[in-house]
Parts: sequence; structure tokens; C-alpha cells
Amino acid sequence: ELLGFDILLDHNLRPFLLEVNHSPSFTIDSPLDLALKTAVLRDTLSIVSFSRDEVRALKKQKPGRLEAGMLEKLREMRTNYENERVGRTNFTRLYPDGPELPPGHTPPRYEEYLKAAAEAYSNSSISGSRRTETEREREAAATREQAAGARTARAPAIAATSQQQQHQQAQQQQA
Repeated sequence: ELLGFDILLDHNLRPFLLEVNHSPSFTIDSPLDLALKTAVLRDTLSIVSFSRDEVRALKKQKPGRLEAGMLEKLREMRTNYENERVGRTNFTRLYPDGPELPPGHTPPRYEEYLKAAAEAYSNSSISGSRRTETEREREAAATREQAAGARTARAPAIAATSQQQQHQQAQQQQA
């Protein structure tokens, strides 16, 4: 996800974060906008694209699940690729900024920020609202299935009653 950060610089050029935009505008109003936004998009796509090594490794995989050890190998390839690409772009790596930690480990100084960011994201992002919408859809589907199950359960009973009535009518006609 590409985020837009609005920053205010004071008279000492100290940055102050004003807001973070989930959907930054890419409208071009000036030559500066064109140069800046073109560079941001080019550098972003350069960082997030698959490396040749990643593509080769994935092509060797059988369809379905990854072979044992492949996820770790892909993580290592991704880290190496990003580290190499960051130097060619106008980006600076902010996280993680120190020695690489094992997968699943977060530097303690970031834990508080990442928890707050995850909570804010799930509460306010499109993904969060999609998640809520999906939960509502699942609940509605479960309700429909229960109702259909109840109708289906009544249907054999109605059919049996109807067959009994037909049988009784046939017996009465024979008598």
C-alpha cells in the first residue's frame, strides 16, 4: 500500500507529521508534481516488483504449496533485493533499520507503534471496512443457510404427509 504523508517544516526545518493518507492524490498540477509523483511511482514499482531470482525460484515450485524451506529462501531474496534497490531509489529504509531479526520478531522499539498502526488500519482502512462487510455477509449467508435448512427439513415431512394422503385416497378408492 502506498501512503501519502503530509509534513510541515518549521523555521528550523524540523518536520512535523500532519496526516497520513491511505489514498494519496496523483493528480498533476505542475511540473514539480509531475517530476515528484513520477519518481515516487517509479521507485515504488522498482522496490515491490519481483526480482529475477524470486521469479526463477517460484517457477521451479510445483503448483499449490511451497516446498520446505522455500518461504525462508524467498524472504532472504526479498531482503537482499530491497536492500540493493533502496540504494538506487530516493527511498530510505526506516524499518527495520538495524541488523535483520528472525522472521516474526519485531524490534522492541517498534512494537508499540506497529500495534497502534495495525489497530488504526483495521478500524479505518478500506481493508477494515471490507473485513466488517465480509463478516456481515458471512452472518447473512449463515442465516440464509439455516433458513434453507429449516425449509429443507420441512420439505421431506410435507412430502411424506402428501404421500400418506395419496396412499389413503388410493385405499379409499379401492374399497
